[in-house]
Amino acid sequence: MNELSKILSELNPKFTSLVPYVEEQINILNKTIKSFTGNVFSQDDCLLIAYPDQFNSKQSNPLETLNLYIRDELESEISAVHILPFHPWSSDDGFAPLNYHEVSKEYGNWENFDNYCVPMMADCVFNHLSSESDYFKRAKTGDFRYVNMFHVVTEKEFNSHHFQENIQKVTRPRTSDLFTRFKLGEDFYYVWTTFGPDQVDTNLENLDMFTYLLESLFNYIKHGVRYFRIDAVPFLWKEIGTNCSHHPKTHLFVKFVRAIFEKINSKPIIITESNAPHHENKACLGNEDDEAHLVYNFSLSPLILHAYTFQNTHYLKTWARSTFDISEVVSFLNFTSTHDGIGLRGIEGIISNFEIEQLCLYCKDKGGQVSYKTNSSGIDQPYELNISWASYFYDYELSEECNFKKLVHSHAIILFLPGIPAMYIHNFLGTLNWIEGVRESGMKRRINRKKLNYPDDITDRSRSIQRELLKFIKIRKTSEAFSPFSYFKIIESSKNIFAFVRASSTDKFLIILNVSKNFEYLNYNKITYEVCPFELVIKKLLFF
Repeated sequence: MNELSKILSELNPKFTSLVPYVEEQINILNKTIKSFTGNVFSQDDCLLIAYPDQFNSKQSNPLETLNLYIRDELESEISAVHILPFHPWSSDDGFAPLNYHEVSKEYGNWENFDNYCVPMMADCVFNHLSSESDYFKRAKTGDFRYVNMFHVVTEKEFNSHHFQENIQKVTRPRTSDLFTRFKLGEDFYYVWTTFGPDQVDTNLENLDMFTYLLESLFNYIKHGVRYFRIDAVPFLWKEIGTNCSHHPKTHLFVKFVRAIFEKINSKPIIITESNAPHHENKACLGNEDDEAHLVYNFSLSPLILHAYTFQNTHYLKTWARSTFDISEVVSFLNFTSTHDGIGLRGIEGIISNFEIEQLCLYCKDKGGQVSYKTNSSGIDQPYELNISWASYFYDYELSEECNFKKLVHSHAIILFLPGIPAMYIHNFLGTLNWIEGVRESGMKRRINRKKLNYPDDITDRSRSIQRELLKFIKIRKTSEAFSPFSYFKIIESSKNIFAFVRASSTDKFLIILNVSKNFEYLNYNKITYEVCPFELVIKKLLFF
Protein backbone atom coordinates (compact mmCIF):
# COMPACT_ATOMS: atom_id res chain seq x y z
CA MET A 1 0.00 0.00 0.00
CA ASN A 2 1.52 3.37 -1.01
CA GLU A 3 1.74 6.33 1.35
CA LEU A 4 -1.34 8.13 0.01
CA SER A 5 -3.47 5.00 0.27
CA LYS A 6 -2.24 4.28 3.80
CA ILE A 7 -3.15 7.75 5.12
CA LEU A 8 -6.52 7.70 3.37
CA SER A 9 -7.30 4.31 4.88
CA GLU A 10 -6.57 5.69 8.36
CA LEU A 11 -8.83 8.68 7.75
CA ASN A 12 -11.66 6.56 6.38
CA PRO A 13 -11.31 3.19 4.57
CA LYS A 14 -13.79 4.42 1.92
CA PHE A 15 -11.31 7.17 0.96
CA THR A 16 -8.89 4.71 -0.63
CA SER A 17 -11.12 4.82 -3.70
CA LEU A 18 -9.71 8.33 -4.29
CA VAL A 19 -6.13 7.16 -4.90
CA PRO A 20 -6.46 6.82 -8.73
CA TYR A 21 -8.04 10.30 -8.93
CA VAL A 22 -5.30 11.86 -6.80
CA GLU A 23 -2.51 10.21 -8.80
CA GLU A 24 -4.12 11.31 -12.07
CA GLN A 25 -4.34 14.93 -10.90
CA ILE A 26 -0.71 14.90 -9.79
CA ASN A 27 0.35 13.64 -13.21
CA ILE A 28 -1.72 16.28 -15.01
CA LEU A 29 -0.28 19.10 -12.89
CA ASN A 30 3.29 17.91 -13.31
CA LYS A 31 2.93 18.07 -17.08
CA THR A 32 1.86 21.71 -16.97
CA ILE A 33 3.73 23.37 -14.08
CA LYS A 34 7.43 24.00 -13.63
CA SER A 35 9.62 22.27 -11.06
CA PHE A 36 10.67 24.43 -8.13
CA THR A 37 14.41 24.76 -7.71
CA GLY A 38 16.40 26.47 -4.97
CA ASN A 39 16.03 26.73 -1.21
CA VAL A 40 12.57 26.26 0.19
CA PHE A 41 13.00 29.22 2.57
CA SER A 42 15.66 31.92 2.78
CA GLN A 43 16.34 35.48 3.89
CA ASP A 44 14.75 36.59 0.60
CA ASP A 45 11.29 35.56 1.77
CA CYS A 46 8.79 38.13 2.99
CA LEU A 47 5.04 37.75 2.48
CA LEU A 48 2.36 40.39 2.07
CA ILE A 49 -1.14 39.74 3.50
CA ALA A 50 -4.03 41.55 1.80
CA TYR A 51 -7.70 41.28 0.95
CA PRO A 52 -8.52 40.68 -2.72
CA ASP A 53 -10.43 43.97 -2.75
CA GLN A 54 -7.93 45.88 -0.62
CA PHE A 55 -7.61 48.51 -3.35
CA ASN A 56 -10.23 49.89 -5.71
CA SER A 57 -9.48 51.66 -8.96
CA LYS A 58 -11.48 52.95 -11.92
CA GLN A 59 -8.89 51.50 -14.30
CA SER A 60 -8.78 47.86 -13.14
CA ASN A 61 -10.53 45.25 -11.02
CA PRO A 62 -9.40 44.82 -7.38
CA LEU A 63 -7.16 41.79 -7.99
CA GLU A 64 -5.39 43.61 -10.83
CA THR A 65 -5.07 46.74 -8.69
CA LEU A 66 -3.49 44.79 -5.83
CA ASN A 67 -1.03 43.34 -8.33
CA LEU A 68 -0.17 46.87 -9.49
CA TYR A 69 0.39 48.00 -5.91
CA ILE A 70 2.79 45.11 -5.26
CA ARG A 71 4.66 45.72 -8.50
CA ASP A 72 4.86 49.52 -8.35
CA GLU A 73 5.00 50.29 -4.62
CA LEU A 74 6.82 47.39 -2.99
CA GLU A 75 9.83 47.47 -5.29
CA SER A 76 10.00 43.68 -5.84
CA GLU A 77 10.85 43.18 -2.17
CA ILE A 78 7.82 40.96 -1.46
CA SER A 79 8.37 37.31 -2.35
CA ALA A 80 4.71 36.22 -2.23
CA VAL A 81 1.25 37.56 -1.45
CA HIS A 82 -1.33 35.95 0.80
CA ILE A 83 -4.63 36.89 -0.80
CA LEU A 84 -7.33 36.48 1.82
CA PRO A 85 -10.50 34.57 0.77
CA PHE A 86 -11.39 35.48 -2.79
CA HIS A 87 -14.42 33.24 -3.32
CA PRO A 88 -18.04 34.46 -3.34
CA TRP A 89 -19.13 34.79 0.28
CA SER A 90 -22.04 35.69 2.53
CA SER A 91 -20.38 37.07 5.69
CA ASP A 92 -17.18 37.47 7.76
CA ASP A 93 -15.41 39.33 4.93
CA GLY A 94 -14.89 36.18 2.89
CA PHE A 95 -14.52 33.56 5.62
CA ALA A 96 -18.04 32.27 4.98
CA PRO A 97 -17.37 31.07 1.40
CA LEU A 98 -20.23 30.06 -0.89
CA ASN A 99 -17.85 27.67 -2.65
CA TYR A 100 -14.16 26.92 -3.07
CA HIS A 101 -13.92 26.87 -6.87
CA GLU A 102 -14.96 30.35 -8.03
CA VAL A 103 -13.34 33.77 -7.80
CA SER A 104 -15.87 36.41 -6.77
CA LYS A 105 -16.75 38.50 -9.82
CA GLU A 106 -16.42 41.60 -7.64
CA TYR A 107 -12.68 40.90 -7.34
CA GLY A 108 -11.75 39.55 -10.77
CA ASN A 109 -11.18 36.07 -12.18
CA TRP A 110 -8.76 33.15 -12.31
CA GLU A 111 -6.89 34.80 -15.18
CA ASN A 112 -5.80 37.52 -12.76
CA PHE A 113 -4.13 34.84 -10.64
CA ASP A 114 -2.36 33.44 -13.69
CA ASN A 115 -0.76 36.87 -14.29
CA TYR A 116 0.40 37.76 -10.78
CA CYS A 117 3.86 39.27 -10.39
CA VAL A 118 4.68 37.15 -7.31
CA PRO A 119 3.64 33.67 -6.11
CA MET A 120 0.39 33.47 -4.17
CA MET A 121 -0.89 32.04 -0.92
CA ALA A 122 -4.52 30.98 -0.83
CA ASP A 123 -6.79 30.47 2.15
CA CYS A 124 -8.10 26.94 2.47
CA VAL A 125 -11.22 27.68 4.53
CA PHE A 126 -12.01 23.98 4.70
CA ASN A 127 -13.50 23.99 8.19
CA HIS A 128 -16.78 25.49 7.01
CA LEU A 129 -18.96 26.73 4.17
CA SER A 130 -21.58 29.45 4.16
CA SER A 131 -25.11 28.50 5.17
CA GLU A 132 -26.04 30.08 1.82
CA SER A 133 -23.74 27.75 -0.16
CA ASP A 134 -25.27 25.50 -2.82
CA TYR A 135 -24.30 22.39 -0.87
CA PHE A 136 -26.04 23.53 2.29
CA LYS A 137 -29.05 24.82 0.35
CA ARG A 138 -29.43 21.30 -1.04
CA ALA A 139 -29.11 19.94 2.49
CA LYS A 140 -31.99 22.23 3.45
CA THR A 141 -34.19 20.40 0.93
CA GLY A 142 -33.66 17.23 2.96
CA ASP A 143 -31.41 15.49 0.41
CA PHE A 144 -29.29 13.33 2.69
CA ARG A 145 -26.42 13.11 0.23
CA TYR A 146 -25.84 16.79 1.08
CA VAL A 147 -27.02 16.64 4.69
CA ASN A 148 -24.24 14.15 5.35
CA MET A 149 -21.65 16.58 4.03
CA PHE A 150 -22.14 18.53 7.27
CA HIS A 151 -22.27 17.66 10.98
CA VAL A 152 -25.97 17.22 11.68
CA VAL A 153 -27.85 15.71 14.66
CA THR A 154 -31.55 15.24 15.33
CA GLU A 155 -33.33 17.39 17.89
CA LYS A 156 -33.83 14.33 20.10
CA GLU A 157 -30.13 13.45 20.05
CA PHE A 158 -29.07 17.06 20.56
CA ASN A 159 -31.30 17.47 23.63
CA SER A 160 -30.17 14.23 25.28
CA HIS A 161 -28.23 14.53 28.52
CA HIS A 162 -25.36 12.46 27.12
CA PHE A 163 -24.94 14.69 24.06
CA GLN A 164 -25.12 17.90 26.07
CA GLU A 165 -22.47 16.58 28.45
CA ASN A 166 -20.18 15.73 25.54
CA ILE A 167 -20.41 19.06 23.76
CA GLN A 168 -19.31 20.81 26.95
CA LYS A 169 -15.91 19.20 26.33
CA VAL A 170 -15.49 20.92 22.95
CA THR A 171 -12.84 23.64 22.79
CA ARG A 172 -14.50 26.90 21.75
CA PRO A 173 -12.95 29.79 19.79
CA ARG A 174 -16.14 31.85 20.10
CA THR A 175 -18.97 32.66 22.51
CA SER A 176 -21.70 31.87 19.96
CA ASP A 177 -23.66 28.61 20.10
CA LEU A 178 -21.72 25.56 18.92
CA PHE A 179 -24.79 24.22 17.09
CA THR A 180 -27.43 26.12 15.09
CA ARG A 181 -30.98 24.90 14.48
CA PHE A 182 -31.93 24.56 10.81
CA LYS A 183 -34.91 23.05 8.99
CA LEU A 184 -33.61 20.34 6.65
CA GLY A 185 -36.47 18.97 4.59
CA GLU A 186 -39.52 18.53 6.80
CA ASP A 187 -37.73 18.36 10.13
CA PHE A 188 -35.49 20.51 12.30
CA TYR A 189 -31.93 19.49 13.05
CA TYR A 190 -28.96 20.93 14.87
CA VAL A 191 -25.91 21.67 12.71
CA TRP A 192 -22.35 22.21 13.96
CA THR A 193 -21.30 25.86 13.51
CA THR A 194 -18.00 26.44 15.29
CA PHE A 195 -17.55 30.06 14.20
CA GLY A 196 -21.15 31.23 13.94
CA PRO A 197 -24.57 30.42 12.44
CA ASP A 198 -23.58 31.42 8.89
CA GLN A 199 -20.45 29.25 8.89
CA VAL A 200 -21.57 25.62 8.71
CA ASP A 201 -18.85 23.12 9.55
CA THR A 202 -17.91 20.68 6.79
CA ASN A 203 -17.79 16.96 7.51
CA LEU A 204 -14.35 15.82 6.36
CA GLU A 205 -15.27 12.21 7.08
CA ASN A 206 -17.81 12.35 4.25
CA LEU A 207 -16.43 11.10 0.91
CA ASP A 208 -18.25 13.72 -1.19
CA MET A 209 -17.01 16.61 0.96
CA PHE A 210 -13.49 15.22 1.13
CA THR A 211 -13.43 14.89 -2.66
CA TYR A 212 -14.63 18.47 -3.04
CA LEU A 213 -11.76 19.72 -0.86
CA LEU A 214 -9.24 17.81 -2.96
CA GLU A 215 -10.69 19.24 -6.18
CA SER A 216 -10.27 22.71 -4.70
CA LEU A 217 -6.63 22.09 -3.76
CA PHE A 218 -5.77 20.89 -7.26
CA ASN A 219 -7.54 23.89 -8.78
CA TYR A 220 -5.52 26.31 -6.64
CA ILE A 221 -2.27 24.68 -7.77
CA LYS A 222 -3.40 24.81 -11.39
CA HIS A 223 -3.73 28.60 -11.08
CA GLY A 224 -0.28 29.17 -9.63
CA VAL A 225 -0.92 29.09 -5.90
CA ARG A 226 2.22 27.89 -4.10
CA TYR A 227 1.46 28.62 -0.43
CA PHE A 228 -1.60 27.07 1.23
CA ARG A 229 -2.89 28.54 4.48
CA ILE A 230 -5.12 25.94 6.13
CA ASP A 231 -7.52 28.07 8.12
CA ALA A 232 -8.66 27.14 11.65
CA VAL A 233 -6.67 23.89 11.62
CA PRO A 234 -7.45 22.76 15.20
CA PHE A 235 -11.16 22.41 14.44
CA LEU A 236 -11.09 20.50 11.15
CA TRP A 237 -12.03 17.06 12.49
CA LYS A 238 -14.88 16.54 14.92
CA GLU A 239 -15.65 13.58 17.16
CA ILE A 240 -18.26 13.82 19.88
CA GLY A 241 -16.75 12.80 23.21
CA THR A 242 -13.45 14.59 22.51
CA ASN A 243 -12.51 18.28 22.78
CA CYS A 244 -12.45 18.39 18.94
CA SER A 245 -9.22 20.37 18.95
CA HIS A 246 -6.18 18.96 17.17
CA HIS A 247 -7.91 15.62 16.71
CA PRO A 248 -5.44 12.95 15.50
CA LYS A 249 -7.29 12.83 12.17
CA THR A 250 -6.77 16.58 11.74
CA HIS A 251 -3.05 15.85 11.74
CA LEU A 252 -3.62 12.92 9.36
CA PHE A 253 -5.43 15.28 6.99
CA VAL A 254 -2.46 17.67 7.01
CA LYS A 255 -0.12 14.69 6.49
CA PHE A 256 -2.19 13.64 3.48
CA VAL A 257 -2.01 17.10 1.90
CA ARG A 258 1.74 17.16 2.56
CA ALA A 259 2.16 13.73 0.94
CA ILE A 260 0.37 15.02 -2.17
CA PHE A 261 2.44 18.20 -2.28
CA GLU A 262 5.70 16.27 -2.06
CA LYS A 263 4.82 14.64 -5.39
CA ILE A 264 4.10 17.92 -7.21
CA ASN A 265 6.82 19.73 -9.18
CA SER A 266 6.09 23.18 -7.76
CA LYS A 267 6.56 21.88 -4.20
CA PRO A 268 3.59 23.70 -2.62
CA ILE A 269 4.01 24.95 0.94
CA ILE A 270 1.57 24.20 3.79
CA ILE A 271 1.03 26.87 6.46
CA THR A 272 -1.28 26.03 9.33
CA GLU A 273 -3.26 28.74 11.09
CA SER A 274 -3.96 27.94 14.72
CA ASN A 275 -4.69 30.69 17.24
CA ALA A 276 -3.76 28.42 20.13
CA PRO A 277 -1.19 28.05 22.92
CA HIS A 278 2.33 27.75 21.54
CA HIS A 279 2.80 24.02 22.18
CA GLU A 280 -0.40 23.23 20.26
CA ASN A 281 0.77 25.42 17.39
CA LYS A 282 4.09 23.61 17.10
CA ALA A 283 2.26 20.26 17.03
CA CYS A 284 1.19 21.09 13.46
CA LEU A 285 4.83 20.68 12.38
CA GLY A 286 4.47 16.94 13.02
CA ASN A 287 7.79 15.17 12.67
CA GLU A 288 9.11 18.22 10.77
CA ASP A 289 8.92 16.45 7.42
CA ASP A 290 5.35 15.18 7.24
CA GLU A 291 2.91 17.99 8.20
CA ALA A 292 3.13 21.79 7.90
CA HIS A 293 6.20 23.55 6.51
CA LEU A 294 5.32 26.69 8.47
CA VAL A 295 3.08 27.45 11.44
CA TYR A 296 1.67 30.84 12.38
CA ASN A 297 3.69 32.16 15.32
CA PHE A 298 0.75 33.40 17.37
CA SER A 299 2.77 34.07 20.53
CA LEU A 300 5.11 36.63 18.98
CA SER A 301 2.64 39.42 18.23
CA PRO A 302 1.09 39.76 21.73
CA LEU A 303 4.53 39.37 23.34
CA ILE A 304 5.80 42.34 21.31
CA LEU A 305 2.69 44.23 22.37
CA HIS A 306 3.29 43.30 26.01
CA ALA A 307 6.95 44.40 25.83
CA TYR A 308 6.04 47.88 24.59
CA THR A 309 3.00 48.27 26.85
CA PHE A 310 4.88 47.43 30.04
CA GLN A 311 8.32 48.51 28.74
CA ASN A 312 9.59 45.11 29.80
CA THR A 313 11.04 42.50 27.43
CA HIS A 314 11.42 39.73 30.04
CA TYR A 315 8.64 37.49 28.71
CA LEU A 316 9.63 38.07 25.08
CA LYS A 317 13.26 37.14 25.79
CA THR A 318 12.40 34.10 27.90
CA TRP A 319 10.02 32.78 25.26
CA ALA A 320 12.39 33.47 22.34
CA ARG A 321 15.28 31.58 23.98
CA SER A 322 13.43 28.27 23.75
CA THR A 323 11.14 28.84 20.78
CA PHE A 324 13.44 29.06 17.79
CA ASP A 325 15.43 25.91 18.51
CA ILE A 326 13.94 23.85 15.67
CA SER A 327 15.31 21.97 12.70
CA GLU A 328 16.43 23.33 9.33
CA VAL A 329 13.35 21.88 7.64
CA VAL A 330 10.39 23.78 9.11
CA SER A 331 9.90 27.24 10.57
CA PHE A 332 7.51 29.91 11.83
CA LEU A 333 5.48 32.53 10.01
CA ASN A 334 6.22 35.65 12.05
CA PHE A 335 3.76 38.55 12.02
CA THR A 336 2.47 41.46 14.07
CA SER A 337 -1.14 42.47 13.39
CA THR A 338 -3.36 40.70 10.87
CA HIS A 339 -6.82 41.02 9.36
CA ASP A 340 -8.25 39.27 12.46
CA GLY A 341 -6.57 41.35 15.12
CA ILE A 342 -4.01 40.35 17.73
CA GLY A 343 -4.65 36.84 19.02
CA LEU A 344 -4.14 36.23 22.73
CA ARG A 345 -4.26 32.44 22.99
CA GLY A 346 -0.57 32.21 22.08
CA ILE A 347 0.41 33.82 25.40
CA GLU A 348 -1.71 31.59 27.61
CA GLY A 349 0.62 30.16 30.22
CA ILE A 350 3.38 32.63 29.30
CA ILE A 351 2.11 35.81 30.96
CA SER A 352 -0.41 36.14 33.79
CA ASN A 353 -4.16 36.49 33.28
CA PHE A 354 -3.95 39.82 35.13
CA GLU A 355 -1.51 41.22 32.55
CA ILE A 356 -3.63 39.90 29.69
CA GLU A 357 -6.55 41.82 31.20
CA GLN A 358 -4.32 44.90 31.35
CA LEU A 359 -3.58 44.55 27.62
CA CYS A 360 -7.33 44.38 27.00
CA LEU A 361 -7.95 47.55 29.02
CA TYR A 362 -5.15 49.36 27.17
CA CYS A 363 -6.64 48.24 23.85
CA LYS A 364 -10.04 49.65 24.81
CA ASP A 365 -8.43 52.93 25.93
CA LYS A 366 -6.97 53.21 22.43
CA GLY A 367 -10.39 52.82 20.79
CA GLY A 368 -10.17 49.08 20.19
CA GLN A 369 -12.37 46.20 21.28
CA VAL A 370 -11.86 42.69 22.64
CA SER A 371 -13.29 39.42 21.31
CA TYR A 372 -13.93 36.54 23.68
CA LYS A 373 -14.19 32.77 23.66
CA THR A 374 -15.98 30.45 26.08
CA ASN A 375 -13.59 28.24 28.03
CA SER A 376 -14.21 24.71 29.31
CA SER A 377 -15.76 26.09 32.51
CA GLY A 378 -18.31 28.10 30.56
CA ILE A 379 -16.57 31.38 31.35
CA ASP A 380 -15.80 33.96 28.67
CA GLN A 381 -12.12 34.86 28.36
CA PRO A 382 -10.21 37.21 26.01
CA TYR A 383 -9.46 35.65 22.62
CA GLU A 384 -8.09 38.54 20.57
CA LEU A 385 -7.63 42.30 20.54
CA ASN A 386 -9.48 44.06 17.74
CA ILE A 387 -7.50 47.20 17.00
CA SER A 388 -5.14 48.48 14.35
CA TRP A 389 -1.50 48.15 15.35
CA ALA A 390 -0.92 51.85 14.61
CA SER A 391 -3.74 52.93 16.94
CA TYR A 392 -2.54 50.68 19.75
CA PHE A 393 0.97 52.10 19.51
CA TYR A 394 0.13 55.78 19.07
CA ASP A 395 0.89 57.88 22.15
CA TYR A 396 -0.20 61.52 22.21
CA GLU A 397 2.47 62.29 24.81
CA LEU A 398 5.26 61.36 22.39
CA SER A 399 6.66 63.35 19.49
CA GLU A 400 5.69 62.36 15.95
CA GLU A 401 9.25 61.14 15.42
CA CYS A 402 9.02 58.81 18.42
CA ASN A 403 5.61 57.54 17.37
CA PHE A 404 6.94 56.87 13.87
CA LYS A 405 9.95 54.93 15.18
CA LYS A 406 7.85 53.01 17.66
CA LEU A 407 5.41 51.89 14.97
CA VAL A 408 7.90 51.02 12.24
CA HIS A 409 10.40 49.25 14.48
CA SER A 410 7.74 47.20 16.27
CA HIS A 411 6.90 45.75 12.84
CA ALA A 412 10.47 45.56 11.56
CA ILE A 413 11.79 43.42 14.44
CA ILE A 414 10.03 40.33 13.02
CA LEU A 415 12.21 40.57 9.89
CA PHE A 416 15.30 39.61 11.85
CA LEU A 417 14.01 36.77 14.00
CA PRO A 418 14.27 33.16 12.77
CA GLY A 419 11.33 32.39 10.50
CA ILE A 420 9.48 33.88 7.53
CA PRO A 421 8.04 37.38 8.04
CA ALA A 422 4.55 38.27 6.86
CA MET A 423 3.42 41.89 6.68
CA TYR A 424 -0.28 42.72 6.70
CA ILE A 425 -1.05 45.48 4.17
CA HIS A 426 -1.99 47.96 6.91
CA ASN A 427 1.49 47.54 8.46
CA PHE A 428 2.87 49.32 5.39
CA LEU A 429 0.14 51.95 5.49
CA GLY A 430 0.07 52.70 9.22
CA THR A 431 -3.73 52.64 9.16
CA LEU A 432 -5.58 53.83 12.27
CA ASN A 433 -8.77 52.28 13.66
CA TRP A 434 -11.58 52.12 11.12
CA ILE A 435 -14.39 52.89 13.56
CA GLU A 436 -16.89 53.54 10.76
CA GLY A 437 -16.38 50.01 9.44
CA VAL A 438 -17.21 48.56 12.85
CA ARG A 439 -20.32 50.72 13.20
CA GLU A 440 -21.63 49.91 9.74
CA SER A 441 -21.08 46.15 10.00
CA GLY A 442 -21.32 45.40 13.71
CA MET A 443 -18.08 43.40 13.27
CA LYS A 444 -15.25 44.10 15.69
CA ARG A 445 -12.65 42.79 13.25
CA ARG A 446 -13.55 45.42 10.65
CA ILE A 447 -11.55 47.90 12.73
CA ASN A 448 -8.38 46.79 10.91
CA ARG A 449 -9.85 45.93 7.50
CA LYS A 450 -10.27 49.32 5.84
CA LYS A 451 -10.45 49.22 2.02
CA LEU A 452 -8.83 52.01 0.01
CA ASN A 453 -8.78 53.66 -3.39
CA TYR A 454 -5.46 53.30 -5.17
CA PRO A 455 -3.40 55.39 -5.44
CA ASP A 456 -5.50 58.28 -4.09
CA ASP A 457 -5.74 57.02 -0.49
CA ILE A 458 -2.02 56.33 -0.06
CA THR A 459 -0.91 59.28 2.08
CA ASP A 460 2.56 60.77 2.47
CA ARG A 461 2.69 59.30 5.98
CA SER A 462 1.84 55.85 4.61
CA ARG A 463 4.56 56.13 2.00
CA SER A 464 7.08 57.13 4.68
CA ILE A 465 6.19 54.06 6.77
CA GLN A 466 6.28 51.88 3.67
CA ARG A 467 9.67 53.24 2.65
CA GLU A 468 11.18 52.53 6.07
CA LEU A 469 9.85 48.97 6.22
CA LEU A 470 11.14 48.29 2.70
CA LYS A 471 14.55 49.51 3.85
CA PHE A 472 14.57 46.89 6.60
CA ILE A 473 13.34 44.18 4.22
CA LYS A 474 16.29 45.00 1.96
CA ILE A 475 18.68 44.73 4.90
CA ARG A 476 17.27 41.29 5.69
CA LYS A 477 18.04 40.17 2.14
CA THR A 478 21.70 41.17 2.33
CA SER A 479 22.90 38.23 4.40
CA GLU A 480 22.34 34.54 5.07
CA ALA A 481 22.64 35.48 8.74
CA PHE A 482 18.92 36.33 8.45
CA SER A 483 17.97 32.98 6.94
CA PRO A 484 15.17 31.29 8.93
CA PHE A 485 17.67 28.64 9.97
CA SER A 486 20.77 30.68 10.84
CA TYR A 487 22.31 31.02 14.29
CA PHE A 488 20.23 32.87 16.89
CA LYS A 489 21.06 33.82 20.46
CA ILE A 490 19.38 36.16 22.93
CA ILE A 491 21.75 38.63 24.60
CA GLU A 492 21.39 39.50 28.28
CA SER A 493 20.18 43.08 28.65
CA SER A 494 18.07 45.46 30.69
CA LYS A 495 14.30 44.98 30.78
CA ASN A 496 13.80 47.72 28.14
CA ILE A 497 16.07 46.07 25.58
CA PHE A 498 15.42 43.07 23.35
CA ALA A 499 18.75 42.07 21.81
CA PHE A 500 20.00 39.05 19.92
CA VAL A 501 22.69 37.85 17.55
CA ARG A 502 22.12 36.33 14.10
CA ALA A 503 25.03 34.72 12.29
CA SER A 504 25.96 32.65 9.25
CA SER A 505 29.31 31.21 8.18
CA THR A 506 30.28 34.62 6.75
CA ASP A 507 28.31 37.28 8.65
CA LYS A 508 27.39 38.17 12.19
CA PHE A 509 24.85 40.81 13.27
CA LEU A 510 23.75 42.29 16.56
CA ILE A 511 20.09 43.37 16.68
CA ILE A 512 18.97 45.75 19.44
CA LEU A 513 15.40 46.96 19.99
CA ASN A 514 14.60 49.61 22.61
CA VAL A 515 10.93 49.34 23.65
CA SER A 516 11.07 52.40 25.93
CA LYS A 517 10.99 56.19 25.56
CA ASN A 518 14.34 56.47 27.33
CA PHE A 519 17.91 56.19 26.17
CA GLU A 520 19.16 52.69 26.97
CA TYR A 521 22.58 51.01 26.93
CA LEU A 522 23.72 47.53 26.02
CA ASN A 523 27.12 46.06 26.84
CA TYR A 524 28.19 43.36 24.45
CA ASN A 525 31.72 42.01 23.83
CA LYS A 526 33.25 44.87 25.83
CA ILE A 527 31.49 47.49 23.70
CA THR A 528 28.72 49.75 25.03
CA TYR A 529 25.93 50.60 22.59
CA GLU A 530 23.72 53.64 23.22
CA VAL A 531 20.20 53.04 21.91
CA CYS A 532 17.82 55.95 21.31
CA PRO A 533 14.16 55.78 22.40
CA PHE A 534 12.24 53.17 20.38
CA GLU A 535 15.27 52.62 18.15
CA LEU A 536 16.09 49.46 16.21
CA VAL A 537 19.83 48.96 15.73
CA ILE A 538 21.26 46.47 13.23
CA LYS A 539 25.01 46.28 13.69
CA LYS A 540 27.27 44.11 11.55
CA LEU A 541 29.98 42.60 13.71
CA LEU A 542 33.45 41.29 13.05
CA PHE A 543 34.15 37.64 13.77
CA PHE A 544 36.47 37.23 16.74
